[in-house]
Amino acid sequence: GMEKPNLAPLVSSLGYARVAQLEKDILETPLVDISSTDLRARIAARRSIADQVPASVLRYIERYGLYQS
Repeated sequence: GMEKPNLAPLVSSLGYARVAQLEKDILETPLVDISSTDLRARIAARRSIADQVPASVLRYIERYGLYQS
């Protein structure tokens, strides 16, 4: 995953309170190795991408018929 960035240098321009809030808002998340080219190819070949994207993304793609050809 990615480590949280050091926001201390921003204190002088944004102020301590704003930087403190930004630090609370940043989440550590795992890096996910997903190729958009692979996803589009899978969809075009009518293969599932359900295990590679969040359900909301899959619903959006299906709803609007993205990457079908």
